[in-house]
Amino acid sequence: MKYRPEVDGLRTLAVIPVVLFHAGFQRFSGGYAGVDIFFVISGFLITTILISELERGDFSIARFYERRARRILPALFFVMALCIPAAWVWLLPPDFEEFSASALSVVFFVSNIFFWMQSGYFDGAAELKPLLHTWSLAVEEQYYLIFPLLLWALWRFGRRNVFAAVIGLAALSFVFSLWQIRHDPEGNFYLAPSRAWELLAGSVCALVLSRKPLPGNDIAGLAGIGMILVAIFAFDARTPWPGPWTLLPVVGTMLVILFARQGTLAARLLSLRPMVWIGLISYSLYLWHQPVFAFGRIAFDVPQASKRMLLLAGLSAGLAWFSWRFVERPFRKGAQYPLPTRAAVFRAGALGGMVFAAFGLFGISSGGAAMRYPAGLSTLLAAGDDTSRNPCKVEMRDSLPVHPVPACLVTSGQKAPHVILAGDSHAWAVSDEVGRALRAAGVDYYVMSHSACIPVPGIYRLDLKPVDRCPAFFDGLFRYAREQGVKTIILSGRFTANLTMTYYDNGEGGVEGLTWMEDRVVADSVYDAANPAVPPEDIRRARVAEAFRDRLTALSQEFNLVIIEPIPEAGWNVPKEAMQRALKTGRVEDLSTSRARYLDRNAETLALLRELPAEHVRLVRSVDVFCPEDTGRCRNMIDGVPLYSDDDHLTNTGARLLAPGVVEAVRGW
Repeated sequence: MKYRPEVDGLRTLAVIPVVLFHAGFQRFSGGYAGVDIFFVISGFLITTILISELERGDFSIARFYERRARRILPALFFVMALCIPAAWVWLLPPDFEEFSASALSVVFFVSNIFFWMQSGYFDGAAELKPLLHTWSLAVEEQYYLIFPLLLWALWRFGRRNVFAAVIGLAALSFVFSLWQIRHDPEGNFYLAPSRAWELLAGSVCALVLSRKPLPGNDIAGLAGIGMILVAIFAFDARTPWPGPWTLLPVVGTMLVILFARQGTLAARLLSLRPMVWIGLISYSLYLWHQPVFAFGRIAFDVPQASKRMLLLAGLSAGLAWFSWRFVERPFRKGAQYPLPTRAAVFRAGALGGMVFAAFGLFGISSGGAAMRYPAGLSTLLAAGDDTSRNPCKVEMRDSLPVHPVPACLVTSGQKAPHVILAGDSHAWAVSDEVGRALRAAGVDYYVMSHSACIPVPGIYRLDLKPVDRCPAFFDGLFRYAREQGVKTIILSGRFTANLTMTYYDNGEGGVEGLTWMEDRVVADSVYDAANPAVPPEDIRRARVAEAFRDRLTALSQEFNLVIIEPIPEAGWNVPKEAMQRALKTGRVEDLSTSRARYLDRNAETLALLRELPAEHVRLVRSVDVFCPEDTGRCRNMIDGVPLYSDDDHLTNTGARLLAPGVVEAVRGW
């Protein structure tokens, strides 16, 4: 096919926003749309080549996969190979184990499924995953397992029928993505069925241009660029994606491909030498930027949206040029270069895959290569295993449960529980130990939690899609409680983060999350689908505070409430912080944070909770358990054993300290 420099310029328009978005620059809050541009470009280029071969009658699936291997694997394996020593030096065992598992998933091009089953793309922890960005490569390769053969099979029915079939499949995929927004927003983002329409959009362009090139059109080409820029600068982490708004960058890219022909203003802009040069190295730049950023944050605490982050972006560009010049180009050239034959390409790909798969299995089986650290750190290394094993936690990707879930109901022969433990992931974190204590006290109970959902009736998380999922979850749970005649409900949740819409800074170097995350928790008691904008902060906060008070008061008229006051946040990941200090000093020291800072941060929440009617509400004072008044400190560890598995979730050891107070509050009801 004839080279089009403006397509390389379009790649620049895709990769730069992605890089700056991942660097934390808020101006590029919709930079993730660059991946959608890549999908359309990929669909266009691949389909154009396939159509050319089908027209000549020399289509070869083996040749197709040889091209894909030459294009994808050398640079990918090069980046992964250099990530391994960095991971060995800088990643603690739990993170090294996860990195190893992600490397294994990359080899089999299922990393999109791997990361879907973990956290969300927009979560803070995601920024510390060196191979997170490979999800998009997995989507493409899964798509290209099917599409070439499908196109070959359809070709015999005529071009018009092929076009109709591609349009139909794109429409089905798009409709599925709209359905997924509500039912599985994380799966919608990561999985191929809801992304296929974007690649098929590129195929539509290829089919149109293969019949008769369209004349250049300045208005259409510039409009396409404008649509892409709107997506990059106007959207953010709260925009449902992919979804209806994704049409903006996808259609914009289609307009550029179709109408930004040679000689048009749009083509001249995209064909400027810097645009073309960056476009040429865009694949390597995409591969390099995420691990460089992740290791920069992990090893050197590089803050988001900083000058140091820009330096890391520059380093990524330098590495990208090197791998493009000395890895990508040589391996793509063919006979006189490395891997001259198809068989050599496939053998090398298989060998490389086996090497990285072996590494992944080693990292998993060795517990993250824990042998790298002294045996004296075993209690810190074990903190990740000292967590709740309760299966009764619902994630956003799960269907809402039908109650009762048998595994979550602990009773002595009778069907109805006396107590329900409900809440978000904080409730789940304490559920094993609180459950044991309740059982020892002869109390039958049911436990059910939902990650990220505020355990107050009618409170929405506007940043979670669908926004009515959390209220629906608790409505169903409380309905079950009424039907079963439950007497007491224990509530635990991250109330303060949802009320104040901020993450925690302990004032001693422990700052939870990353700066761009601070607007992620968007709780409100009012939601209007026709006007979903986040209200001014003073209005939002007042409404949430009123809902906390009024709706918990109303709930206390139906049930006895035991509310666990906010668990003290640590600010730092306790096991990791303790291990990093121990590696520097040679000894494990207990971590703690300021009691006064806890009281100041949670003052509004504690005041609201203590206004609730005492007749039917009992509070478990977390501050008395973890923050002795005489020391003025909140304990993160005791005798070298972490009370937290991260920065705010208790380990079973920590939950064991809290459980007696919960049982005492339940007693007599």
